[in-house]
Amino acid sequence: MSMFSEHMISIVSTEDTLKFKTSFYGRRLDTTLCKMSSENLQITHIKYTSKYANDVTQLFRREFFNSAAIWKEAFSTPLAYILVAVLTAIIYTYVLHSLPVSTVLAVSITSLIALLVMKGSIMCSEVYDGRKYPEKTLKLEKGMFWIMLDISQDPPQLVATIAVQPLSDAYALLTRLCVKKNYRGMGLGKRLLISALDYCERSEFQTVAAGCWHVYSFFPIREYFRTLGFVDVERRWFPSFFPMFRYWVMEKKLKIFRR
Repeated sequence: MSMFSEHMISIVSTEDTLKFKTSFYGRRLDTTLCKMSSENLQITHIKYTSKYANDVTQLFRREFFNSAAIWKEAFSTPLAYILVAVLTAIIYTYVLHSLPVSTVLAVSITSLIALLVMKGSIMCSEVYDGRKYPEKTLKLEKGMFWIMLDISQDPPQLVATIAVQPLSDAYALLTRLCVKKNYRGMGLGKRLLISALDYCERSEFQTVAAGCWHVYSFFPIREYFRTLGFVDVERRWFPSFFPMFRYWVMEKKLKIFRR
C-alpha cells in the first residue's frame, strides 16, 4: 500500500457547534469541537498536484504576509533599534531639528523597510512559489506535499497546506504549514501536522524539525507544534541578509514504525 492515502474530514454542523471526525492510517482521533457558522463543510486532504499551483501561490503570498505582525515583530529586534537610532540622527541632522518628530519618522521608515524586505522575500523567493516549491519537494525521496480543499465550495477552495522535506535519511523538516485565515480555529492545522508526523514515522525518520516565525502572521504555529511534543532547540534571525525577525527551530523524536 502506498505511504499516502487520501483523507476526508466531514464537518457536520449542530447549531453553532461543528464536530470533526477523521482518521489517519486507521488511527481514530478525538472528536474536536469548535465554534463557527452553521454552514456544512467538507474538507478533503490530498497530495499536491500542479492543478493547484496558482492557488498555492496565492495562499502563500496572502497568508504568509501580515503587516500588523511584521510591525510588531520588527521593533522587538536589536537591528530595529539600531536603524531607528541611525535614521533619527540623519533626519534630525538634515531634515527636522526636532528630536520627537525625527524619532516618529525614523520608526515609520524602519517599519516600511521591514515590510518591503518581507514582501520582497515572499513575492520573489522560490520557497513561496506554488509550483516550484511543491514539485521540488515531491522529487525528493520521501518528500511529500499535501493540500486541503473545501469541497463544499464550487469550485473547491484550497484552505491549507503542509510539506515534509527530507534533509537526510533520518531527519526531516516540516514546512509550509499554512491555513487560510477564515478556516483557522477548526483544527485543520493540527490534523495536517498529525498526518505529516504519521507519514514521517512510517518513512522511518528518527527526528523531525520545524521552523517557526510568528512574523508572517498571528497564526499560532508554535503552539500547534508544542501540543504535539515539539521542543525549542535553537533561535535564529531571519532573513540572514537582514536579520530583523526571530526564527525558532523545534524538534521532535519519533517512534519508528516497523513494517
